Amino acid sequence: MTILPILQLRSRLPPLRRPPPTGAGPVVCKRGGTSDCTVTNTYGSFPDRAVCRAADVTYPRTEQELVAAVAAAAAAGRRVKVVTRYSNSFPRIACPGGRDGTALGKVAREKQGVTLAMEPLFKRSVKFDDRDIAEKVAIWGSLHEFGDMVQLPGQGKVIYREDDRVDVSTPDDGLNDYLGFRLQPTLSMVGFRVIGGADEWLEENNGRFTDSARCVASRVVTATFELMAYGFTNDGAAFTGYPVVGYQHRVQASSSCLDVDDGGLLFSCPWDHRIRGVFAYNSGFSVTLSRAPAFVADVARLRDLVPAAFCQLDAKMGVLMRYVGASSAYLGKAEASPRAHADVFDEIEQMALRKYGGVPHWGKNRNSAFAGAVSRYPNAGAFLEVKGRYDPGGVFSSEWSDPVLGVRGSPVVLGDGCAMEGLCVCSDDSRCAPELGYYCRPGKVFKEASVCSLKDAAAAGVPANRTE
Repeated sequence: MTILPILQLRSRLPPLRRPPPTGAGPVVCKRGGTSDCTVTNTYGSFPDRAVCRAADVTYPRTEQELVAAVAAAAAAGRRVKVVTRYSNSFPRIACPGGRDGTALGKVAREKQGVTLAMEPLFKRSVKFDDRDIAEKVAIWGSLHEFGDMVQLPGQGKVIYREDDRVDVSTPDDGLNDYLGFRLQPTLSMVGFRVIGGADEWLEENNGRFTDSARCVASRVVTATFELMAYGFTNDGAAFTGYPVVGYQHRVQASSSCLDVDDGGLLFSCPWDHRIRGVFAYNSGFSVTLSRAPAFVADVARLRDLVPAAFCQLDAKMGVLMRYVGASSAYLGKAEASPRAHADVFDEIEQMALRKYGGVPHWGKNRNSAFAGAVSRYPNAGAFLEVKGRYDPGGVFSSEWSDPVLGVRGSPVVLGDGCAMEGLCVCSDDSRCAPELGYYCRPGKVFKEASVCSLKDAAAAGVPANRTE
């Protein structure tokens, strides 16, 4: 784990310095490896394309060094943030901001005095089903302790995962090594990117053909995942049938990608930006369970209007629906390159957030999803009061977290084309890309949505949406 503080004020205090660990991840520095640094995420780019900078980086290896480094940063008015080695956060949640900052990295290689709440070792039993959805979405989580469902709206299917706790004496040593998170041959990933570039060209020149191709491809993808048991094995090597029974840590963790030697980049993770891998748009939000059936029904209505759009979603293995218990935490849950059919997915997102009161996943989503999000947390005021009491100097605040929490500014970035990048919700055509044929229009099912639609919608005489 790496901790990043960034200076807001220059200081004469000498920073604590340690050599960076091997594979320092998202922190890249000049001047000997500890100064003039940039911080990024695993995708190599943030949604707003901003560059995150730090003046230097420090890697304390003991608790005393860690406390001293944080104290020095606080005394100097620097800002501190935490980033993991692989930095999977999509937004700039780990960026303190400012060229005069100091990055503080903690290398977790020695025994640390951390107390964890433990529970007895247990195993989990997993199997899949693909029956109906609407009436089950509200109850599935109560039927299976770790159950979830994957909706493939383009194919009209749902994959139910029956995932329950079983006694540790239950035979088998199953493993979850999800297909999409495995190390892949780099040449195949580069080839996929080349095909993706051709697909982008076809989107603007022969949309109907690519819709048909996507629908065919999506069925191949989902059939392959099913054939290969989604990456599950009964003994860590071979799949012989359901249920798959394995220890919690082998079933919960779902990726061998980051644990295997890449062979000098002969192999790579699908999202590795060093080989221009797949750049994923992560949209994640929570909807109160009682409102989930209506949300699913609205998505189905939208699917019926534009079925081809959802083939693109199916090709990425659809919509994962997980169940998360209510939390007493203050911010816990109380209960420029257009892509095909982006307006449909933007409408789903706005529908979830605005119609059904959903809250965005803090580590996913683009800027527009966070606008006004803090107001949907009933205990946000209490959280900010505690934050102010324990961190009056804003050491752990940032230019990203302050707007998201409503402290100052807004996460929305207005400008021409901002809605195409997810930096804003369009209020007029200039926020889209009229020069490319994209205009601001209301949603097809959720009429209060404002999305950038291709010129076909404009040609149909749909009035522009002028609401914020």
